[in-house]
Amino acid sequence: MSQDSPVLKYRPADFLVRENLLVPLADRDEATYRYLLLRKSGYTSFEAMALLAERLGCPMEEITYAGLKDEDGITEQLIAVPAALGDTLGEHAPTELTDPADPRRLTVLPYGHGTEPLGVGRLEGNSFRIVVRNLAPAVGERLRSLRKISFYALNYYDTQRFGVPGGPKLTHVLGGQVLKGDWDGAFATLLRLQAPETRAAREWTGSPEAFFKEKLDGRVVNFYLSAWASHEWNETLAVIVSDAGTSSSYVHTVEGIDFRYQHRPEATAQILHLCPALPYRRLSADPRVPETSSRRPTVIQVQIITESVQDDEFHPGRVSAAVRFALPSGCYATSVLRQLLTPMTTPRQRSDHA
Repeated sequence: MSQDSPVLKYRPADFLVRENLLVPLADRDEATYRYLLLRKSGYTSFEAMALLAERLGCPMEEITYAGLKDEDGITEQLIAVPAALGDTLGEHAPTELTDPADPRRLTVLPYGHGTEPLGVGRLEGNSFRIVVRNLAPAVGERLRSLRKISFYALNYYDTQRFGVPGGPKLTHVLGGQVLKGDWDGAFATLLRLQAPETRAAREWTGSPEAFFKEKLDGRVVNFYLSAWASHEWNETLAVIVSDAGTSSSYVHTVEGIDFRYQHRPEATAQILHLCPALPYRRLSADPRVPETSSRRPTVIQVQIITESVQDDEFHPGRVSAAVRFALPSGCYATSVLRQLLTPMTTPRQRSDHA
């Protein structure tokens, strides 16, 4: 990445995410669950739920959710806890779970009561407000003049799926090793991953297989299996994009992960016509249901609104642009913005076929 490249997530407030999820509410006397709005920065969803479980004195498995949120930015998501446990938290005021001196933040806010837990698959999508920094003034002016952009983007799983910020992108490698039963290899990869579970692995004295089957929450193991399935899905989409034209695609490498993009949005839209969706393997550590399948769109259409453009106080001579948009569940805002901005900010990439 060059020094003139657009900068995302310069600070947490630059990347705001909130789930789009409606749940039916019930009277408190009838409820079996309490819904909480989890607002966090600097924590993965798993880390946040582990801290909340410790606060409530319950197993982490009793906290349910509809989606996972990255540690970068400020994210808000709904979680559900058994009503009796939730009543130990404040009824109206937010509850801070982190020390004021900690730069990371974790807060739970009351949302309501209900009769059902949350579950993966119920999430409709996410809304984003993102500040993109280090833009050339001409790029900022173009975004300002366009204001509302209807844009087609390839629906790749982005780098967040494959590793923590600043760490090696190996979650898919680990997932593939778990899938094959290569427990020694998976354990060694986890030690390199710099993930929240890496510390527990360093302190583990049992066998690698027992660590994954007994120590880790099954949902964490499933996350690694999903990373492998996401890698497979990305590879299949890249082949389709490559085969769609003789000179319309190029490879863009981000943190060691290759993505094949189209030079023109119209060419991306053609992928939607050629292959609207691809099967996605839903892998599970549960031997009763080791694999199911769903279909994931190859291309998504996004309405991106430019909210403001102004001088970038952190990058002299450059500008920042605040944009907002919504995406279906499982789609990556960083990937969408990269595909939008790369043609505006860099010379035409050389096609592999040129």
